[in-house]
Amino acid sequence: MRSTIIIAVLLLGCAPANAGTRLFAFYGLGGQRSSVGIDQIVEQARNNIPGITHVAVYNQSEWRRAGRDIEAVPAEDKVVVIGYSCGMNKATVVAHDSTRHIDTIAGMQMSKHCGGFDLGANVGYGQVTYGGCVSGLGCKQLAPAADFAGRILNIYRPQTHGAADTDPDYQADVLRAIKWTAGGEPPNFERADRLHYGHGGALVRRGAAKVKTGAAMVRKGVQEIILQHGEQL
Repeated sequence: MRSTIIIAVLLLGCAPANAGTRLFAFYGLGGQRSSVGIDQIVEQARNNIPGITHVAVYNQSEWRRAGRDIEAVPAEDKVVVIGYSCGMNKATVVAHDSTRHIDTIAGMQMSKHCGGFDLGANVGYGQVTYGGCVSGLGCKQLAPAADFAGRILNIYRPQTHGAADTDPDYQADVLRAIKWTAGGEPPNFERADRLHYGHGGALVRRGAAKVKTGAAMVRKGVQEIILQHGEQL
């Protein structure tokens, strides 16, 4: 009995004290002043989602520093990277350049003008909520690289680019992805009335798998959903 207690104490002593989920966030172009929604999401995650042990927010131009900070995260911790506009583009750059596993990338209205990469084998889950395409702003979607083995969800919600980061529905999408990651519960998007297959703006209703682009994206783990104001995942 005594030896069992000693072993248990030793095991507890070896357990990481701060193992949990670390959240890294990127403002869009213009920094905090143009991306106040990122601060709102971070505060909600910090205060309301159990398991968040660390948060850090960066300007989108600081992606190299963010990448070094992410590389230094202990292996037992989960990593979530979020961003708005060009900051979401930079989240994909950080993931592309990282040797570390990124559990989740989630964001709002990625831009077609700020570069970025398809998600690779080191990313478990990718999610972006995007809107209508006005001059290429806010409408870029996530896509899988050839070695991607995770899951991607692209969510369309009608909203102008400048107002997306403070939109409650957009914020709720990102917070839900953070919560799923911290809680270890995978998302479930199997409602047939909302689920679409496809990519690149051509959304295909479930059941129309004969459309080649839609079927190909499904095999690569990409799904798309169209949601209206107030409608939740």
